[in-house]
Amino acid sequence: ANAVSTKRYSIAPNGVEPENGVTDGEISAQGDTVAFVTDMSFVNSDQNDAEDVYMRGLVTNAALKRVSVGGAVDGGGGDQPAFSANGRYLVYHTFASDIPGAGGKSGIFVRDRDSDADGILDEANPTTRIVSVNSAGVGSSALTLYPDISGDGRYVVFVGYGTDLVPGAVARAVYLHDRDTDADGILGEPGASSTAMVSLAEDGPGKQGSNPAISPNGRFVVFESAETLMAGDGPLRAVYGRDRQAAKTNRVRAPP
Repeated sequence: ANAVSTKRYSIAPNGVEPENGVTDGEISAQGDTVAFVTDMSFVNSDQNDAEDVYMRGLVTNAALKRVSVGGAVDGGGGDQPAFSANGRYLVYHTFASDIPGAGGKSGIFVRDRDSDADGILDEANPTTRIVSVNSAGVGSSALTLYPDISGDGRYVVFVGYGTDLVPGAVARAVYLHDRDTDADGILGEPGASSTAMVSLAEDGPGKQGSNPAISPNGRFVVFESAETLMAGDGPLRAVYGRDRQAAKTNRVRAPP
């Protein structure tokens, strides 16, 4: 039988353990890369005294890399990481305001670990793009949190606390950003992206939502809401699923 072992990856290159531990541990679907959040400076360039997203390869024992780097050296920290299925894309939240396109208090960003599409991850020039934007590419001026990403990296869902992402928006709703509206396989190209609200009631109006997750193929989005989205809803929080293809919202777990 194969031997089972446990190994710690959230440790500095010099072997020092973080004083305050780590949070938000994530692993790619292929099991070859982990990401986590810590407020310890694991690399010399981390001087922001804030939580940051770090990433480490498992199979090749690749070097520890800091992902949440802004336009300045120290950046603005980061948390809430999530991988696409093949590990190429890593989405995360940051308070950095110096990344190109950042709109205001915080943003959702996607790191492309293979920007030249040669199949080799984590070469010298990864790209980082903001996705908490409206369909014209303008970043929200309010908080945006709790991202998740589809299996191929095309779709990103998140919670937006403002009302400037779509017409008729409500504050603290769930949004979906499509990074390839022309379906040519090139993600994030100018003029080929859109943002829509997905925390919708069965009869259409937008509602507040939280803690979204998206299916690998991007068709289904689940989220929590304490509002009335369907006839017969009670006063307590429930889980809903939005079928984007059928344009329908269904209650996953009825309130007790």
